[in-house]
Amino acid sequence: MAATFTHTPSVGFAKASNIRVINTKFGEGYSQRTSEGLNTMENSWNLSFINQPLTTAFAIDTFLATSGTGDLLAGGKDYFYFTPIGETSVYRVICQSWTFDYTSAISATITATFTRVYEM
Repeated sequence: MAATFTHTPSVGFAKASNIRVINTKFGEGYSQRTSEGLNTMENSWNLSFINQPLTTAFAIDTFLATSGTGDLLAGGKDYFYFTPIGETSVYRVICQSWTFDYTSAISATITATFTRVYEM
């Protein structure tokens, strides 16, 4: 069973969306578009967790490194559940890249990119 990411990001995160479409061009300026595959919506979220207490920052870092499973081999490839602020939809996401910056002796900032995945 996949884990659920429960930490709240700082305000100001960004969501990027892209719809995969195949565009075929014909003569005379005509074109035809069709969806590419079954799940055409690509989403990613750029999140920041600014000035978090070190215990919280380490918890986020460990979650991302293990995809919430506790297994270091799962990080970056196993999905976990994420509900963005202001949305009711729950997404399956992976996180393959994040940074951990010490902002003081007692706090840190983490920036991460969550990418939506479709799994069977």
